[in-house]
Amino acid sequence: MGKTNWLAISVASSVSMGIGFLWYGLFFQNAWMAGNFITMADENTLMKHDETIPTSATPMIINTIAIVVLALLTNWLQNYTDKLPLVKEGSLDL
Repeated sequence: MGKTNWLAISVASSVSMGIGFLWYGLFFQNAWMAGNFITMADENTLMKHDETIPTSATPMIINTIAIVVLALLTNWLQNYTDKLPLVKEGSLDL
């Protein structure tokens, strides 16, 4: 991939997951649950239409992988477009 800043990839992925956690977990959890008709039966049980919703870490793992892949694709696009002569030097007479 050429120039890959792994620190930037990991920071971008972590910040993206953190924003999602804050948005859906802390700030708007009750509104999100009400909009999706989800209720809490007790501390660890989610209910929707009187049926228990199974909880799993699989969606979070898939989302984390997708975020890292998106960051890597963005990095590749940045490296690829840096090599293209999009504007000739001196063509913008400002």
